[in-house]
Amino acid sequence: MFKRNKIACAIGFALCVVGPNAYAGIISVALDADVKVEFPLGTTPQSDSDTGAVEVDTFISRESGSSKAQSTARALSTGWFYATSLATQNASSSATILQKYVFQNDGDDGFFDFNFTVENGGLSINCVGDGYGEGYGDGYGDGYGDGYGVGTNSCDTTLASTAGYNADITVGLTSLWSSAATLIWDVNGYTLNTSGTLLNDAFLPGDSSFGWGERSFNVDLGFIAANQTIEIIYSISTMSLAMDGLNAYAQFNDPFSFNRLPSTVQRSNATSVSEPGSIALLSLSLLGLAGYRRKVRNQK
Repeated sequence: MFKRNKIACAIGFALCVVGPNAYAGIISVALDADVKVEFPLGTTPQSDSDTGAVEVDTFISRESGSSKAQSTARALSTGWFYATSLATQNASSSATILQKYVFQNDGDDGFFDFNFTVENGGLSINCVGDGYGEGYGDGYGDGYGDGYGVGTNSCDTTLASTAGYNADITVGLTSLWSSAATLIWDVNGYTLNTSGTLLNDAFLPGDSSFGWGERSFNVDLGFIAANQTIEIIYSISTMSLAMDGLNAYAQFNDPFSFNRLPSTVQRSNATSVSEPGSIALLSLSLLGLAGYRRKVRNQK
């Protein structure tokens, strides 16, 4: 029994020495956001931006006659962030958020993952018509009810109206994950163009909206050496463009993780690369075990 315990202790010591160091973390977070609106189309776009190391909350809303545009961007160093864009009748809007994470591997060489959760969001385009102005003289109730959101005759389909989003995660110049979708309404009806990761496959031709629920993702950051520092840039943007008689809306929500903590970087299930010194120490330990076993056999 004593001999078995000695062997077990030697193996345990060797494995403890070469076991991967789990210490690693995000050492800083920087936020940037920008919103822009244009109403009516053809006028000078108005923009508003705000940058902070801890929090960013920027909002802009403008209205002129029947044209209206609104953009919102909000983010914290922890918790979820969102970007929304709303455009009504000959207007456009956009919102962009960038979150930059500086991550340092404080442990041994190894492979790492970036984990995050997209909470929800959606795109929609609706015909609000021009019945309010035309029907008001004949009767408020009849005119408003007949024109608001009814048919395509009240909306201009010769030029496309769109609502879209784009999300991207990059390290350096390399894109590790992306997702984009644009809902279009024109003479051909409603269509959806997508690229990258599809957040929902339930869209059918002719649908006036496209939405998605909560989904979690795992991004492979690859090999990161001990003490190596990388910058992870996570950006989202929403865009809305509404022509005559139309309302376009886009929203993208992301809480980072279920418990509202910052996105996590952790060691992946891939095989970690041990340091040369640890490998050498393991080899010496195994050689020692082999010599010990020969000594035991000779004594017998």
